[in-house]
Amino acid sequence: MWKLSIADDQGQRTNVTLVRDQYTIGRAEGNSVRLTERNVSRQHALVERTKRGIRIRDLDSDNGIFVNGVRLSSEPHDLEHGDLVQIGDYRIDVIDEDRSTQEQAHRPLAGSVSPPSTRLSDRLVVLIGPNQGHEYPLEMDRHLIGRGEECDIPLDHASVSRVHAEVRRIDAEHFEIIDKGSANGLRINSREMPRAVLDGRDVIEIGDVVLKYIPKGQVFRASPAEGARIAALAGASSLPPGEKASIGLGRTLFAAGLGALVAALLAAYLITAPSRARGVERARATAGLAANVVAALDEAVALKEKGDLSGAHRKIQGLGRKPQITKLPDVIAIETAWAKAQLEEARKRPSLAERRALFDEVARTETVPTALRREASDLSQKTAEKGISLEELEQEQGRTEAESDAKSP
Repeated sequence: MWKLSIADDQGQRTNVTLVRDQYTIGRAEGNSVRLTERNVSRQHALVERTKRGIRIRDLDSDNGIFVNGVRLSSEPHDLEHGDLVQIGDYRIDVIDEDRSTQEQAHRPLAGSVSPPSTRLSDRLVVLIGPNQGHEYPLEMDRHLIGRGEECDIPLDHASVSRVHAEVRRIDAEHFEIIDKGSANGLRINSREMPRAVLDGRDVIEIGDVVLKYIPKGQVFRASPAEGARIAALAGASSLPPGEKASIGLGRTLFAAGLGALVAALLAAYLITAPSRARGVERARATAGLAANVVAALDEAVALKEKGDLSGAHRKIQGLGRKPQITKLPDVIAIETAWAKAQLEEARKRPSLAERRALFDEVARTETVPTALRREASDLSQKTAEKGISLEELEQEQGRTEAESDAKSP
């Protein structure tokens, strides 16, 4: 029998035994499992029983579903015993009670040597970056992370600040990570967060270095989807379908499954150095976006590269005004290039009315960087101060009316 063990942000836990074929999860009344926090969509997820086990599907939610730190697409995803699902502020442990019972039955007898995994401490594992594969045990109450010599967890990478972050022990089982005013910020499971309580399998991005938090006693096993995500962050190819990756015990961290991944990542790290930073930044920036938004953004970038700034600008305008989109580096680059082209075109126009119309268009476009909007507004005002002849105003009004008539049915 499968079970979902759901914990809220206060640590209160509720167990749901899956006896029916389908369960809906969301904020609205009428869901089989109702999660009331605002970062949960009204209809967020669907959990279904299958012949193989259970699977989960995102119902086009705003904030998505994360399984073991990886955001799911709209396709159904098969869950496994021990998976960690994140929906908003809720953490959901997936439990196959038959597997759980078997694991308990194989506990060692009193006086026998414990399996190595039970002796593993809480730790951070380097997935991408210097000393890839190294494990840093969290055995003290405070651990500084950064490039400086005073740091307990040294990450010698240009994207990492001298003292980038700090890990603090809250109690016997929990740690908190805090950004120490770093230049490139702290991201937990692809979200920018100044501080967070670490949970099992959290993925931590320190600049361009990627770490994973592994609770004591656990051996990290990356799913194929997670392996592909790690490879994408490093600029490497994804893993072959069905390939599993594992981190072994003690200092021999990666078992044979992850060996191929390590080799691929190491090769990518050495060979793709010039483009790696751009690839990592792009993967980080778009990690939380819907697939259709990323596809539209890719089309806009392609149009810009072809020189069609107007087409690229129209694509961007169709993506909406959410800060998560408007602050993307690709969006800023496209809108900056379009605005500069508009300002240049305006300066070439002999008609003051046409100039001012172009200046005003740039000044009104919210996705254009503030400095360029201010420049456009100033130019519009200066153009107005020069004066626009009555003839030009009549011509402009005539063009506007003609365009309006042409669009009318």
